[in-house]
Formats: sequence, structure tokens, C-alpha cells
Amino acid sequence: MKIGDAIVTIDAEDKASAKLDNIGKKMNGMAKSFQSAGIKMMGAGVILGGALIGLAKGAADFEMAMREVNTMAGLTEEGF
Repeated sequence: MKIGDAIVTIDAEDKASAKLDNIGKKMNGMAKSFQSAGIKMMGAGVILGGALIGLAKGAADFEMAMREVNTMAGLTEEGF
């Protein structure tokens, strides 16, 4: 900054940059942890979804088989 004919020089030590870099590194590490956890949760959801679909198909197959038995037995719904 120039004041009249004088030139003022400010000599300062940068103490914030190292701390901000450290915070940035920690935040990147946290982001990677969250990403990894999200991928694992998504995988668990896919597995659970597949299991539920398998259970539903099994229940539907069982229901169909029991209806066939009832057709052969000739019972009413209440009697069956």
C-alpha cells in the first residue's frame, strides 16, 4: 500500500494454511469412509431385497401347490 511517498510492507506468518490443509485431509478421509459405508449398505440392501423376493416366490409357489391339493381334495375354502 502506498501512502504518499512511503511504502508500507506487511510481513506476516501464514499459520492458517497448514491447519486448513489438515482439516481438508480429514474431511476427505471422512468422505471416503462414508462412501465405503454407503456401498456396503447398498450391497446389504440388494442381498436383503433378493432374499425377500425369494421368500415371496416361495410363498407364492406354496400357495399354488396347496390350491392344487385342494382342487384334488374337493374341499371348500373353510374345510381346507
